[in-house]
Amino acid sequence: MLDQKVTSKFPTLERPFIRAEIHGDDRCAAEGITVVASAPALGICRKLIEAGYDPATPLEAWRGDVLALRVRSIGDGAALTVDEHNGTRLAKWKPFCRSAVSPRIARREGTV
Repeated sequence: MLDQKVTSKFPTLERPFIRAEIHGDDRCAAEGITVVASAPALGICRKLIEAGYDPATPLEAWRGDVLALRVRSIGDGAALTVDEHNGTRLAKWKPFCRSAVSPRIARREGTV
């Protein structure tokens, strides 16, 4: 919903924000895109950038009629993840490295 405005203390920096809806503990939807992830509001930021949205666009994540999270920009949100290894904290996001797992094993004909 890019028709809404966010007003900061600097009036010249008014810009529209994206409204996202959080469902459950792992799902977030905005602008026709849905993400299922352990940190869904941050995941939706990455997907929105992939879809071509301006990384400077702010995002508000709502749970029903309650504002749950405000992200300064989807670019900032896309750069973060939740690290639960040393307590719960925000950390720099890194894309999944496919070489860290074994390659798929091809199925032989006639096997399940």
